[in-house]
Amino acid sequence: MARLIPGDVLASSLSNPAELPTLQALGEGLPADWVVVHGCHWTLPTRRRLMQGEIDFVVISPAGAVVLIEQKNGSVEYEGGELSKAYGGQTKSVSKQMARNRESFLRKLQRGRVPPLTGCISVGYFPDVRIKDVQDIALDDCCLVDQGRADRLPRVIEELIGGGEPEPGKVAAIVSFLEGTLDLVPSLHGHRTLADRMRIQLSGPMRVVLENLEMQPMRLRIEACAGSGKSELLRVLARRSVAAGRRTLLTCFNRPLADLHRDGLPGATVETWFALRRNLAEALGIELKFPEKADWVFWRQLEEETTEALERLGWPAEFLYDSIFVDEGQDLADEDIDQLLKLLAPDGDFVWVGDPAQDLMERAAGRHRGHAVLRVLDNYRTPTRLAAELADVAPSGVRFLNPAEGSGLEVRQLHGGEQDLMEALEREIAQLLRKGLDLSDLMVIGMQGTSGLKPLGDSIGPYSLRRFTGGYTLDGEQAMTSGSLLAESVSRAKGKQCAHALVLGGNASSMGEPEWRRALYVALTRATVGATLFVDMSR
Repeated sequence: MARLIPGDVLASSLSNPAELPTLQALGEGLPADWVVVHGCHWTLPTRRRLMQGEIDFVVISPAGAVVLIEQKNGSVEYEGGELSKAYGGQTKSVSKQMARNRESFLRKLQRGRVPPLTGCISVGYFPDVRIKDVQDIALDDCCLVDQGRADRLPRVIEELIGGGEPEPGKVAAIVSFLEGTLDLVPSLHGHRTLADRMRIQLSGPMRVVLENLEMQPMRLRIEACAGSGKSELLRVLARRSVAAGRRTLLTCFNRPLADLHRDGLPGATVETWFALRRNLAEALGIELKFPEKADWVFWRQLEEETTEALERLGWPAEFLYDSIFVDEGQDLADEDIDQLLKLLAPDGDFVWVGDPAQDLMERAAGRHRGHAVLRVLDNYRTPTRLAAELADVAPSGVRFLNPAEGSGLEVRQLHGGEQDLMEALEREIAQLLRKGLDLSDLMVIGMQGTSGLKPLGDSIGPYSLRRFTGGYTLDGEQAMTSGSLLAESVSRAKGKQCAHALVLGGNASSMGEPEWRRALYVALTRATVGATLFVDMSR
């Protein structure tokens, strides 16, 4: 079976669900040393405008040859000497679209300094019609697969670009470039909804800036609002660093976010800030004894021991990196950033990404290091109805650009304490499930920290919870309950998203306070469809 990228595509995540059988047929019909990439969204800046497009499938042979497949379902027309397809009353040339995609694809590879392809052929795939007597000057019979040959699509691809000596280095370079620059690997949350696909397409201009930014060494601070796609864009830079053979570190304060990054960044070191300091302490020979609750006192003591050991022994060579990337950087203090810069090789790259508006601990490092600053105030995640509810809590200047309507915000006013909250949560979850959402689409977000989730216990009615207990195992790993419904504190939820957020807003007396408003902004901007806010009015 061929390698598929991304590897977990679902029909619900596709703008054209009919492409799923094609993806499966290519995966099953091509040999294991072939690569099939689905849904390549590309952006290409010109002097006048930003060009965008999407290639349905990119198939890469072991010799480094490529086939670009354009799939057209339903009927097609022959008009003006060209095959064309009608979209909402407008007719577009299929051959011109294929030529445009091919030209832009090759230009992107050239700009990315990818080795020249062994070959590149465009194929039109029309699984629902039979095409006879092709007269389109831009297309050839061998590059058209209609209904009559649909079951032979993998064989046709092999006949077109099969053969030749394997060039694994070239294939790896092509795949690495596609995964990085064209953002083909699923986002930190799998692109399981069309809202994710829309966000990637809308955020093209920000990717263009980063693709064309040259700075040696790179010292960059990206201040980007919630929903701007900053974590995905940071991975683009990190993958590029890995592909260049550089020792690459990505770090953040948030454990769940680090786990998500680790899955998408093979070849890079991905650690939370505390895990990084723990690993450094172990390398210096410091014996660690984790208490049941590893609080700030424990970490401050460890930091003091580490500093003293570094003065005696110096920095271990394995903790020197060519590139360091910081995600959700607003969670790290000035002294933390100073320690990270000590891990950077001479002339190494350092990129800080964060959102000052999400600084819930009020400890974010400042701008005083002289690094270049890029500000991004475009939110592509939050749908319009929910965005309207955020007008009073969103930072000044943030633009909500997602055109999807969503389901908006519901507020549940409670008067019966914890029992009332549990019953209200259970009713809300049951209602959302009846509307077609899954438990994996929901996230309970507590605005009062991890301790605020403890009254929930291990379940809400019949729905078991997956949440951080606040404790640690003997080897320092965070202890989690084993459930299906994710529950996170607002701090741990940063960097994540869900279709619907169930936000525990605490007491009515806290509403309006700056800290509460900032936490509410963070919590509600996790949602791609809608949210429900629960507030205890009795206190």
